[in-house]
Parts: sequence; C-alpha cells; structure tokens
Amino acid sequence: MSDVIIRAEGLSKLYKLYAKPHYRFLDMLGLLRRVDAYQEHWAIRDVNLTIRKGEKVAFIGRNGAGKSTLLRLITGVTQPTEGRFEVSQGAHALLQIGTGFHPDFTGRENALAYLAHLAVTGERANRKVEEIIAFSELEEYIDQPVKTYSSGMMARLMFATSTAISPELLVLDEILGVGDAYFANKSFERIREMAEESGTTVLLVSHDVYSAAKLCNRMIWMDRGSVLLDGRSDEVIRAYEHSVRLQEEARLRAKAISTRKAGICLLELSTVGQAPLQGQLLVRAVRLFDGERLLGEYLMRHGDPVFEPSSGFDEVDGEAGLRMMADGGAVKRCRLVLDLSRQQVLGSALAVEIDYVASANNRLLCELWLKDKCELRSELDLAAEPSSWSRVRSGLLPPETQLAKQSDVHGSGRIWLEDIELCGEDGQARFVFDAGEAISVLCNYRTEQRSGPLPVEFLFAFHRDGVTDIARLSAGNVSVAPGYGRLRFEWSGLKLGLGTYTFTVFAVRPGYFEENDGKFYSINDDVYFAFNRGLEITIKGNGGKLAGASTLLPMCVTVSSTCPESA
Repeated sequence: MSDVIIRAEGLSKLYKLYAKPHYRFLDMLGLLRRVDAYQEHWAIRDVNLTIRKGEKVAFIGRNGAGKSTLLRLITGVTQPTEGRFEVSQGAHALLQIGTGFHPDFTGRENALAYLAHLAVTGERANRKVEEIIAFSELEEYIDQPVKTYSSGMMARLMFATSTAISPELLVLDEILGVGDAYFANKSFERIREMAEESGTTVLLVSHDVYSAAKLCNRMIWMDRGSVLLDGRSDEVIRAYEHSVRLQEEARLRAKAISTRKAGICLLELSTVGQAPLQGQLLVRAVRLFDGERLLGEYLMRHGDPVFEPSSGFDEVDGEAGLRMMADGGAVKRCRLVLDLSRQQVLGSALAVEIDYVASANNRLLCELWLKDKCELRSELDLAAEPSSWSRVRSGLLPPETQLAKQSDVHGSGRIWLEDIELCGEDGQARFVFDAGEAISVLCNYRTEQRSGPLPVEFLFAFHRDGVTDIARLSAGNVSVAPGYGRLRFEWSGLKLGLGTYTFTVFAVRPGYFEENDGKFYSINDDVYFAFNRGLEITIKGNGGKLAGASTLLPMCVTVSSTCPESA
C-alpha cells in the first residue's frame, strides 16, 4: 500500500479580478461580454507535489506566494482550475481564526460541536473537552461566548480542539503565530508527539521560518504561485534568507543612489584585510568615473603636501608613482581627496580606475567616503607587471551589496569581521572539538568609524544540524578601537552534545536584540555585521549537552587595536 497521501500534478488555480463588483454577478449568469471586465490571476501555477504519511512540511514565502491557496486546495475549501490532485486521507484544518466556531456559543459548546462533527459524543466527548480546557488553559473563560475571546485565546481553543483527536492530516495556516511564545512551544511539542506517535502528517504555513524549522524537517519555498525550492529545512532557510537580503539590498541601494549628493569625497586605498603587500607596488593615478564620464582624477606627484616627506616615489618609463610597501618605506594605506562639488548627484554606475606597476599579484580595497560615511567600496585585483604601467577598473558598490556577495554574510558594515576562526584549548583553529573542550573565537576587524571607540554588542549562536538553536553566548557593550584590530572571545561552561553544529556571529548596536526581538534577517544600520551559519564544527567524544537556547553564557573579550601584519 502506497504511503503517499497527497499528490499534485500540474496543479493550478485561477482567480478573476473583476474591474467592477457587478461584473462578478454577470459572469455567474453567463452574461458578461466585456473583454476588459476582469484580469486573470494565477494564485497557483503548475505545482507538482508529493507528500508522504508522517511527513512534517512547512510552506514559506512572501505574502501572496500561493501558500494559503495551496492549503485550501488540499483541504477541499476550493477546487483547482487545472491539474490533477489527490488527497487520500481526511484533513483537520486551521486556516483562519474563528472558522467553524459560532461566535455566540461558549468555548465548551463549540468544542462539543466540533467533536460531534467527528462522531465523538457522550462521555468520551466530555473527557476530551476537559483535555481541551486543560491544554488551552482557558478554565476561567471556557463558558463565555467565543466572541469575547482575544485572537490569542481563540487560537488556543481552536488548536486544542483540532488536536484533541489525532488526525491523519493536520493543516495549519499561520495559526500558531497568533499565540504567545509559551503556547507556541507547547503546541509545537504536541504536534511533534502526534507526528511521531500517531503518524500524523503536518502541513504548516508560517512566516517564522526558524520556529517552523524546529518542527518541520522539510520546507517548500513558494513564490508567485510556483515552488522555488523543496528540500531540507536548513538548505531552504539559507536560500530564503539570501533572497530576502538581496531584496533589501536592492531597495537600500536604490534609496542611496537617489539621495547621494556629491561634494568633497575621500578615496582610500588599502590591501584587502590589511594583508601585507606582496613585492613592490607603485600607484601613478586614481580616477573616478560615472559610466564613461570622468568625475575626478588624482595624480601622484613629488612634493604633494598630502604625502609625508618620507613617502617614496619611483619612476617607470619616465613616470613617477607613489610606492606602497608592506614594511618600511612608506605608505601602506593611501587617502586621496577629490572635489566633486560641481556634480549634482552621483550615478549608479560609479567605477574606480588605477594606474599601477606591481612586481607581484595583490588585491586592493578602494573605499569612497562622503560626509564621514563609507558609501561605496570595491576590491581590485592587480596582476603582476613589474616593467610597465598597467590599468585596472572596477565598479563601486554600496557596502551592504559587497557583504552579500557571500550568502552567509550581511550587515551595514560599521564593523567588519574577517578571518573568523574557532580555536581549541591549544589555540589552534579547528573544525573538530572534544566534548566539553573550551572553545574561543579569533578574528580581525575593521571599522568605518575613524575616531573614538565604537560600542558593539556581540552575539554567538550554535545550531545543531544548522537548524535547532542550542546555545547563545553574549558579549555586551564591547568598546572597539577605531580602524583595524583583533578580537578574541573566550567562554567556559559550554557543553555541546555530540553532533554537527553551525556557528553564527552577530555584531550590533548595544541593546538592539532587546528592542528588536523577532527580526531575524532584517537589514538595517543597527546590524553592523552578521556571519550566519558560516562555519560548521563537529563535537566528538563523551560529554554533556546544553539544553535550551535561552542560556546566555558569560564571555571574556580581549581587544587589540593593532591588527597583526599576518592578518
């Protein structure tokens, strides 16, 4: 006997959006003749889906993606326009608060009516009602009309009633998001028990992807009526987060481009991550372009008051260039001032161009500063060409767009962490640790802020198998020196159970987490840096297990304001 309980092939659902209300009535009578009377909207389009008995599946996506429409098709509330669809078992559905409950009946009467609909009557129904009251914790209100209930109380009653009898298929549409965190966790545990002990198949629609991941091991990401991704929860969450960040970054970039005023700007050249320069590098000229239009040019010349007298210049083919070196000599970082006051608004196709001579391959970071804020940056690859002048050009992008080139990294960029490593008790970076072993974090940093310390709150998290939040560690209000430096975080008492864990780092404005609880992947200026599930470690051996993500362990933080040359 097949264990497939839901099968959809080419499933589609069409809605007509009428230009005027009476067009709907005319269409029902077959009298509508105007070709412009309505527009066709495909809420679901060509969906293929197979769900087996006992699976716990979460549907995620933006509003209007088609998630709720798909659940309505599964539960028989509406019929598909096209495609084949089979549901082999009956479903208990919670699609909307208040559905199926009479507002003038009491909570007890509604629960009895619901059970009677399932052929549960008499003494058995009375026992089940008592279980419903105990689980929902509505003892004081159960004999009051449900029209007097709050949405949270209604959600408690509906969920407790719908799960009093273990259904073969349970369908939930954002119902658990209405209740408080305590009841949500309680509900998750009941659903988990039903799925494991009774083999109940669970279909859940939720915008809280992290809570859904605790319950469901399979996620389906929908967008514009189609399935974008169907797979393991951690894989789908990672892709969904990346998509949300890209959308936010596109919005922020458009906003920045429309409001960015030109004026006196600072161009700063340095090696990426302040790594040592390889060989010798000469820079002759730096230019700023908007498309093909030259906005400004800076030529390196002897006697320029910008440079110290000790700054070294060398000549190649009769042209002088400023010498940037790793040791001695002179300039490891070069800051140039360009006057763009005649330009009205900087465009969206900005690029930097450099004339150089290099004896070895190097990577330079170019940052454009306006009004003490890094607006744009780019990384340039300089190919070795020791005997003649070369030219390289690269587009400049907002910092948040640069950060998102790695799908695990995002943030406003006020502080940027690099070379993040998890180290064991021997101080060596590792990916496999013994259970109970002390773990420390080492990383280099750089800040946008050029003067005065930057207060930062750091949060670290471990997720078992990339999903379950196991432990969080906090270092609040750390004073970070401006510029470049090195950070070391140490803690004791963390006992992770055997298994695989992903590691997350957040650097935010102090107090951000208390004020913005629940904003998991939003992009704003207060989230300086986020390295989301970017490292994976394995715990082996024998040891304890830390249960519960609410535990915040104390940390010891060491800050060095001078970044080592090897960083």
